Amino acid sequence: MNRSLWQNRRFVALSVAQLLASFGTWLLFLAVMVLIAFGWHRGPVAVSLGVVALVAPGLAIHPYAGMVADRWDRKRLMVLSNLLSALSVLSIWVVQDLWQLYVALASVGAIDAFFSPAESGMLKEVVDEPHMAQAMSIRMMIAQGTKIIGPSLSGALVAAFGARIPFAIGGVSFAVSAVVVMFLKGGRAHLRQDTAEPKPRYLDGFRYLASKRSLGLLVAFFGLILFVLQMVDSQFVILVRPLPHASRILGVTMSASGMGMMVVAALIQKRETTRPLVSVSLSSIVVGLSFAGAALLAGARLGWSLPLVVMLGGGGAAFAMIPFQTALQQQTSVDWTGRVQAAVSSISSVAVVVGPILGGFFIQSAGVIP
Repeated sequence: MNRSLWQNRRFVALSVAQLLASFGTWLLFLAVMVLIAFGWHRGPVAVSLGVVALVAPGLAIHPYAGMVADRWDRKRLMVLSNLLSALSVLSIWVVQDLWQLYVALASVGAIDAFFSPAESGMLKEVVDEPHMAQAMSIRMMIAQGTKIIGPSLSGALVAAFGARIPFAIGGVSFAVSAVVVMFLKGGRAHLRQDTAEPKPRYLDGFRYLASKRSLGLLVAFFGLILFVLQMVDSQFVILVRPLPHASRILGVTMSASGMGMMVVAALIQKRETTRPLVSVSLSSIVVGLSFAGAALLAGARLGWSLPLVVMLGGGGAAFAMIPFQTALQQQTSVDWTGRVQAAVSSISSVAVVVGPILGGFFIQSAGVIP
């Protein structure tokens, strides 16, 4: 691994902050599902609405948050967002009804909409372009590592101390992330740009993507892939439910997906991304083959073979995400990063909200294996 990136103290601090925030998010995710399904004995619709409450606020807020990230001090915006996230997560400790939980989750999602474009802009500021692919690979490994460890630890905490203790630890994790960012230098490079550009507008990020034909095409294609991923991933539990030891298979398969992403991220971190659309296209083929293989194995009731093909699909997804994020950073100027990242986040939020709903309709009409 190239040591020069790790000698970049600002990148290391930003990575630690990401690790803590991502860890808090995954602690929260499983604990919310357990609280709704087992603590309050609510059904699958209530669980799904919990996910929607967490994601939906970003649909309208992301473009505005991108404007704010390109006009304000990004470091201060990240600190404020993490502190407010900590308070929102800690508030779940005392909620007594489902609607109160949804309000708390919506506030977490709305605050994250401001954190993400600010963090993306900070990354553009602290990492040189030659190291951007490596930086994206490291961030992918952090994200997938916390995805593997966070839910497992959350489950152990719930079993030992009850469904609410992960919210306290998650809130503290966000607060510590804010403290780390406080010691991070920078956050104002985009404010020093010598430009006569007018003030940012709500849909600027989408206009920027439309003006860059190759980048706009890449974002559109990636959004389509993400939509299909969400459509299938959200219904994977239905695929494995008829199999023996379904809950164990599901847990191992989720971990295998994250492991596949981590392995590919480690392998390609020094790879030069010269044709990102080709990488994204090839990865979509791999993910499609993984989906087909999972369906065939489940139909043959070979449940314990599923983690292998899903690990392949996870690796394929990483082969799309890392070149995509790298190209997005490299082809966006520092004073536009917030708005462009916010536009991409809006597209991602649509995929996360609509994909599972459409996947459910397909399965209800045609069955899960087809």
